[in-house]
Amino acid sequence: MILNTRVYSCCLFNHASPHWWRGIYNDDTDLCLRNLKDGWVTALFVAFLAAKIATMRVKGGNTPIYQSNGRWLMAQSLLHQHPDVTTVIWRWNRWQHLVDYARFRANALKLKPGVTLPEGSDEFGMVLRTPTEVSSTP
Repeated sequence: MILNTRVYSCCLFNHASPHWWRGIYNDDTDLCLRNLKDGWVTALFVAFLAAKIATMRVKGGNTPIYQSNGRWLMAQSLLHQHPDVTTVIWRWNRWQHLVDYARFRANALKLKPGVTLPEGSDEFGMVLRTPTEVSSTP
């Protein structure tokens, strides 16, 4: 788990947050940044696969907004919303936003009163499998 960074595309959201999705571009990054700026915590879990096709790989969805000068507009949109942490750079042969998340490292998780965490780890019945094992499992 990586705390206080961006969480893209597949999100579990706490509706106690006063923020909601907005805009056309970078809605997930913008939402993370607004919550982080309010002292909330984001948690990126590198344990689950959403089986989502990469952006611009199929027709429909958001593909049209990223074509032509869409990558430039996407990067500029986030720069306009969050100029304090965003820069626009040329990377991967396209315009891209770059966000500095360093100032949010101190945002801390807080347990509800009365909650105690058990010792050790709990895998909640999860088992690590290779993609081959997953595709052959009913």
